[in-house]
Amino acid sequence: MFISLLEEVASFAAIFLFVTALAFLSNILSTI
Repeated sequence: MFISLLEEVASFAAIFLFVTALAFLSNILSTI
């Protein structure tokens, strides 16, 4: 139970980090 919850949180964090990095990169590219 705890392991599956941990995996779910980890996958959500990975998606969140990916989206944040994507927005950060697009923001830098639009600034240049």
